[in-house]
Amino acid sequence: SLYWNPNSQILRIFPDFTFNNCAGYILPISTVKDSCFEYRFWIENLSNESLELITDTVNFHLLKLDHYDFYVPESDTIEIFAEITSAIGFEYDNLFIRYYVDIPSEWKCTDTNTLHGTTQTCRRNNHMASIFSYLFNVSLILPKINDQNINSAFITFVIYSIDSWNKERVEGYTSYQIPKYTTLSSYKKNIKLEAWLPKSRKCVDDLRRYFIGGSVKLVEPNYINIPTNFKDKFLSKFGMELEQRGTLSITLCYLRQNCKSIENINNIKTSDVVSAQALVKSVNNVMASFKRARQRMLLACQPILSPTHS
Repeated sequence: SLYWNPNSQILRIFPDFTFNNCAGYILPISTVKDSCFEYRFWIENLSNESLELITDTVNFHLLKLDHYDFYVPESDTIEIFAEITSAIGFEYDNLFIRYYVDIPSEWKCTDTNTLHGTTQTCRRNNHMASIFSYLFNVSLILPKINDQNINSAFITFVIYSIDSWNKERVEGYTSYQIPKYTTLSSYKKNIKLEAWLPKSRKCVDDLRRYFIGGSVKLVEPNYINIPTNFKDKFLSKFGMELEQRGTLSITLCYLRQNCKSIENINNIKTSDVVSAQALVKSVNNVMASFKRARQRMLLACQPILSPTHS
């Protein structure tokens, strides 16, 4: 027999033949000449979701009873969670941004694909601001040697615009230096970066930029800082004229995993407590010695101050 519950939308079959190792529901039908047809019904595509859920629950409880080591990142690991918030003050509309994380050879990255990326195209609002709200994160590992001469890493931003003819123009360059060593293990900053562009020296450059989208731009975006392939001792940027183009707003969250610093902090706190206890003990000893000396002085002066000597 079949029973349908419209409220719970559950179909029930009696007898139940959904148990394991069940031959199914047998329905014999008699016909003429003493022949009989036997029909077997069973559910072929039985969902294993409930069985998997039970297995996961049992494994989770067994995991609580067993010792579990949490994943600890490598020491001196920097986690950067950044958001490209908005851009304002640029000449053309329909902006998009490409970012590059330039790290020195001494640094390491857990996933090199996160070192670069491109945002979506964004149009201006009524306040002439392009709101991106684009999120990205990078995991970097600092060198083990605490050397102040190690180069820093930079995040370079290149702002582009695109028009209805798919002509791209470089609207500006800007960058931010990732701190190597800081007293804070974590912080959050709202940063405004001023973007600039190499100044065109000819009228032809301005016409080319307006009509066909070409503009004066850098050969390498990381020339803003120190190019990765630069091997000389000095980098001269003398003679390059710049002009301010707009402002890029970003939000940066900085997290650093440093177990050694935590151990040092604990040691410092312990030594501070020990030194404080030693100081209190020494002060108490001095006060006790002073009291004993004062009592001896009073005992020595007592015969002189007695009435027989007056």
